[in-house]
Amino acid sequence: MNEQLNQIAKLKAEYEAAVKAVGRDGIQKLLAPVFESFPNVKSVRWTQYTPYFNDGEPCEFSSNADYCELLFAAGEGGDVVTKEDFDEDFEESWDCRKDAEKQKAFEAFKEALGLPEDVLLAAFGDHAQVTVDRSGVEVEEYSHD
Repeated sequence: MNEQLNQIAKLKAEYEAAVKAVGRDGIQKLLAPVFESFPNVKSVRWTQYTPYFNDGEPCEFSSNADYCELLFAAGEGGDVVTKEDFDEDFEESWDCRKDAEKQKAFEAFKEALGLPEDVLLAAFGDHAQVTVDRSGVEVEEYSHD
């Protein structure tokens, strides 16, 4: 029985190492066609973490890819676009809901980032802020409360 458990542990470690090894390159390749479709998008960023406290509920890892941020090139005003920009009750002087192209870009990136949570965790780690642009991937420690 111990041999079977050791084999499972070994396979899990190999899987996590493989995902981490291809994570940065893989996410960039995955997002390349989306960047091509929306050349005015400079970068996409999201956070991922396990909460420290969840009102007595189990604390489970999740990526916030559904809440990713897009940074548009300076020619577009250097706008940062988030999910809230498309929510009906979001009030701001600049209203992204009136910009159909930015909304399409946001939805395309959000869909492309719809990867399984365990893959994102293995690729970029817990308590991380991930930023992807055409030239690379940057992973920074993310502090949250």
